[in-house]
Amino acid sequence: MKLARGIVTAVALGGFAIVFVGLTVGSFWQKSATVDEPMNLTGGYVAWRHGNHCITPQNEMLARLWCALPLLARNDVRLDGEDRIQESDRSWRFAHRFLHLQNDADRLLRPARCMTILLGLALGAVLFAWAREMFGCWPAVAVLALYATEPNLLAHSGVVTSDMAFTLFFTVTLYFAWRTTRVCDWLNALGLMAAFSLALLSKHSGVVLWVVVLALLATRAYRADAWPSALGPLRCVRARMLVVAGICIGLIVISYLGIWALYGFRHAPIASGDVRLEFTQAGFVAERAPLVSQFMSWMDGHRLLPNAYAQGFALKFAEMSGQPAFLAGRHSETGWWHYFPFALLIKTPLPLLLLAGAGAVLTLARRDDRMRNGLFVMLPLAVYLGVAMTAKTDVGVRYVLPVIPLALLLAGRAVADSMRMARKWVVVVAWAFVAFQALESVRAFPDYLAYFNQLVGGSSQGHRYLVDSNLDWGQDLKGLKRWMDENRVEHINLSYFGSADPAYYGIDCTYLAGSPVFKQHLQAQPRLPGYVAVSATNLQGVYLGRAGRDYFKSLRARKPVAVIGHSIHVYWVEGRW
Repeated sequence: MKLARGIVTAVALGGFAIVFVGLTVGSFWQKSATVDEPMNLTGGYVAWRHGNHCITPQNEMLARLWCALPLLARNDVRLDGEDRIQESDRSWRFAHRFLHLQNDADRLLRPARCMTILLGLALGAVLFAWAREMFGCWPAVAVLALYATEPNLLAHSGVVTSDMAFTLFFTVTLYFAWRTTRVCDWLNALGLMAAFSLALLSKHSGVVLWVVVLALLATRAYRADAWPSALGPLRCVRARMLVVAGICIGLIVISYLGIWALYGFRHAPIASGDVRLEFTQAGFVAERAPLVSQFMSWMDGHRLLPNAYAQGFALKFAEMSGQPAFLAGRHSETGWWHYFPFALLIKTPLPLLLLAGAGAVLTLARRDDRMRNGLFVMLPLAVYLGVAMTAKTDVGVRYVLPVIPLALLLAGRAVADSMRMARKWVVVVAWAFVAFQALESVRAFPDYLAYFNQLVGGSSQGHRYLVDSNLDWGQDLKGLKRWMDENRVEHINLSYFGSADPAYYGIDCTYLAGSPVFKQHLQAQPRLPGYVAVSATNLQGVYLGRAGRDYFKSLRARKPVAVIGHSIHVYWVEGRW
């Protein structure tokens, strides 16, 4: 039995690795840099080489440093002018110059993206291990198959951002919290502390884990049954609470040391020079996040946290208090409470939605399972999604990406219960759902970022409901160039939402409203008659104000001659529109 289980595990993990790497590499190879990637990769490389943490410090450093590691092994990476990057408003132009002008962008991006794939592989392995311990081997195989073909996870496993890193460590934290409440030994406790610290370093929203982990540990401490531990069975509530207190102290100490280690145990944001970031003194931050601004200013002033971390945390919190958003034809500066549930509803494959829904019902229906397993899935899911719903940064489902692995575990519960039923047709239906999602993933390739399910008519209709990083994140310049070559189009009028450089991909264009910040000085009236290509985010005028929405209004009513990767709409325009 153990031998058979080992063979199934080895085959499942090996097959998963081949499929997952093949899909992610095959997808990102055809995509240009997304909006955040130049900044993230440049920030990581500059931090490694020159100890400079000034490039958009509100974006967390751990994933940046991880993805920039392959660049350190190369001696042909050119970096000029890093000593002048001491203000974040210059960072976009500096990142563009570093990635697209001083170096070959694809040669830098490809190995960096592969580092994110490694995080995706690790997350798949952790989910498989957790599902196998919860439900058994074959339900774990189903969870792994659903994971390997989930479009949102595939999309964000191939880009240089912090989303997959945070999703990994968020899940690993919950896994070790679950193991710790089963047996509180040193291995599980240290695993919990390390994963918790890495989650906090991956994304500022990791602070939500304090609520989740404390609630899970406290619930276990007050349960009636004994708590197995390295010290023997803990039967007294007071003894259990002392253990919980010790774990919490460990979480604080390791997390605090981790923050300082990430910034080289240095308070200044730059290794050389007398530079200090002061976002908490800016009107934007102080007005939007007064309490956080004051607290972080005090922490920074007393050198209790690195300057870049404290100031970046405050700036990030202020940015989360509101920015332009789009939802199903509506625009808002403060977002909607139902944005993320709606985004998950239409961007998650229907098989996973149905299986996860069935798993949630089955978990809630079984009281014993609610406390042993369900609590560790349902509580974090509800808390994290609930906190996200109160934020006002409605720009992408990636902000709630950690919810998807939890949904996969609920799907594993549904598959496990179906296999225990006497009726074979239930088992067939459950596994048919898994197969159907695999087919959906093949159909969506390579446009995983732009995936939408059949509830809204598929990916071709996604731009009517969500844009930005849900669909159009600047990733399809390569596809636009291929279309131009195939149709012998030498020049195009372009309104591009992104931070990649069209000129790098050989695109000759007239830049229209909505062009990248480093191309705005080249904006001009379109050359007509001719082709006009507009990114979906600009087509909806999300960041262009009312004037921008009116500018593209007539194009929104037209049928495009081509749609590149579901994100760039191309029109033939005879005269002024």
